[in-house]
Amino acid sequence: MQKSHTCEPTIEEGWKICQDCGIYLPASKNQCFRENNPTCIKISHQSLLKNYRENSDYNRGFNPSATYLKYRKILIDWICEVGESLHLSLLTIQTAASLYDSLLSTKEFSKPLLQPIGLIALLVAAKSEEGDENVPRFHQLVRFTQNSVATLKRLELELLTTLKWQIVVVTPLHFIYFYTSHGVVFINDAIGASRVNERTASYVRKYAEFFADLALQEHEFIQFSAENIACACIAGARKVVGIFNIWPAELEEMTGKKLENTCFGKLWKNYQESFVADGNSKVKQSKENKENVRKNV
Repeated sequence: MQKSHTCEPTIEEGWKICQDCGIYLPASKNQCFRENNPTCIKISHQSLLKNYRENSDYNRGFNPSATYLKYRKILIDWICEVGESLHLSLLTIQTAASLYDSLLSTKEFSKPLLQPIGLIALLVAAKSEEGDENVPRFHQLVRFTQNSVATLKRLELELLTTLKWQIVVVTPLHFIYFYTSHGVVFINDAIGASRVNERTASYVRKYAEFFADLALQEHEFIQFSAENIACACIAGARKVVGIFNIWPAELEEMTGKKLENTCFGKLWKNYQESFVADGNSKVKQSKENKENVRKNV
């Protein structure tokens, strides 16, 4: 929400933060529209960002020769579908995908276990990101597999021990929510002859979530850090809503990153190839291909 900030700012490691509401105050004094984020913890903004960066192991243990990669796209799509049917949050689903990649890049499993491992990744992620009442139970998970509860419990222990219980995951969405809660749409941004407003900030956040999901589907993005992907997603979102300058000085100052040093070019190319070129026929063909692969996994 846009507002004036008349109080003296708090300076946190180079950031100017409004003492009243915690919004980011860029050096340009360009006011921004922020998205309220209920998942943000009320601690020092720079402490939270530092924690995110230290725990950002989005590409940890990535093995480009892992055999599961030939099935990864359809498996990740399936994990997302199951997560949605269990009413899990986007953060939980992305966390599960990261755990899934970490485990299968570290250890080989037979093809019949690839889907139940996805269920276990969702379970472990939910224990980290969801309230207790939203964590799925084993009797719910077995509906999605022919494996027994005993098998799922064994796989859960195998995931935890293989990853040495290092299951703290910071995904691109964590960074997206962090930055959008501080404001990534500025009052001087322009869309055609119009100015941006609070609704624009909401659209940017939703499109950034969309781009994060798009990056999740392609294994080529695992090589990039979570923050790198998040910055690319925010830039892509600003571009989709029509903001002229997709990466202004305020965002470079906030993130410490130049756009050309992110994976934005690769992400935007992937977006155009998936959703722009050939229109609906391309999307339809993609769905048909997924169904064919699904039957063989």
